[in-house]
Amino acid sequence: MGNVELLTGNGVASVEKENGDFKIKLEDDSILNASHVVSTLPLPALHSIISSSSAYKTTPLPQLLTNPHTTVQVLNLVFPPSPTPLHPPGFGFLVPRPRNGYPSTAIAPPRPTHRSMAPILGESVLATGQTPPLLQNVLGTAFDSGIDATHDHRTQPTIMTMMLGGPFPLFQPSSSPTSPSSSASTESSTSSQQLSPSDLEMVLRTLGFYLNAEEPLPQPTFHALHTHRNCIPTYKPGSSRILYEMKRTVREGAWGPRFKIIGGGAGHGVGLADNITLARSVALRRDDD
Repeated sequence: MGNVELLTGNGVASVEKENGDFKIKLEDDSILNASHVVSTLPLPALHSIISSSSAYKTTPLPQLLTNPHTTVQVLNLVFPPSPTPLHPPGFGFLVPRPRNGYPSTAIAPPRPTHRSMAPILGESVLATGQTPPLLQNVLGTAFDSGIDATHDHRTQPTIMTMMLGGPFPLFQPSSSPTSPSSSASTESSTSSQQLSPSDLEMVLRTLGFYLNAEEPLPQPTFHALHTHRNCIPTYKPGSSRILYEMKRTVREGAWGPRFKIIGGGAGHGVGLADNITLARSVALRRDDD
């Protein structure tokens, strides 16, 4: 890959400034020497890495902890090909903020409902006249297959991603049959797991309810619930000024202009495209003065 080397499965433990350059210690105790550092980490994670360094003691950056971060869950669902579309045209939907405030639990208790909802919510509606358990912490759902104009639901899988949590309570699965991957517990971490059959049934029932499905959704061929802790910053009033001061402090202080903080809550935008654009501009611009 030319002059690019990707290191996987090995995190950064610390960053020190030495003789104008940077010494990066990895979690396996190996050392990387670099002339430039560009951090795309969430700001709390960056703080945990550099807060014990001599440069931080000379030029502290308390702004890294200015804004709180929220935790979001994403549930990937891959459905088999189906004779009819599983969702309407488009890229997905968002769920409006509850009129009466956010609930205290992720799962809604049973409540009376019309028996006409039986095709969507299950035959138990006919017997009890009440809704079965449903998730009430859904932020929205992305129709991932919708980005491909040539997608054919009859011959290709349909992929959707549900977004949960944020201001809502997190979904706590009743059990975890498998855990494909799990990172170490840090300020910003990600864990992944599969759901029990009963939890997956509740998820499909909830998604079918939002989609106004005329019949139950099919069983997915693959699913995984990912919990991204402290992944999205909540910018407080005055954050733009505070983050600008942080970057000025980095540039003029002990860290120097060759230490860049982008993405991860640094105030450059909330979308992936924003941060890719900024990362490219930083990579193409050498600030050696």
